[in-house]
Amino acid sequence: MTPIRRSLLRRCVLATLAALVVLMPSCKPPVKSICTLEARAGLWVEVRDSLTGAPAGEKASVVAKEEEFEETLRTLDGLAFSGLYERKGNYSVSVQKIGYQNWQQEIRVTGGECHVKTVHLQVKLERIS
Repeated sequence: MTPIRRSLLRRCVLATLAALVVLMPSCKPPVKSICTLEARAGLWVEVRDSLTGAPAGEKASVVAKEEEFEETLRTLDGLAFSGLYERKGNYSVSVQKIGYQNWQQEIRVTGGECHVKTVHLQVKLERIS
């Protein structure tokens, strides 16, 4: 093989390899997510005193409403409340506690590929003077 043919062949091989490198990413099979069986909270609420920053969830009531649906969120530690498990939608969230002003906010819980996307709220309750 002559040096000119070898050079042309080398260029053709390199050009073909370069084209393959560019095209290969589009040939990958789609990545499929692996969904779990767990139920995830659509809403997580942390309740604190606005003045001190101390936890204020003990004896507080956290309620999420959407039209005819209403859920009182639950707490295990007196600080963080969770609920709306795997439930998308638009909600009015209210927090009430004796000695504090009522608090309210509108939220939207959206869905991901497998589970809802949890909305995290930090509520700072103001004391009634």
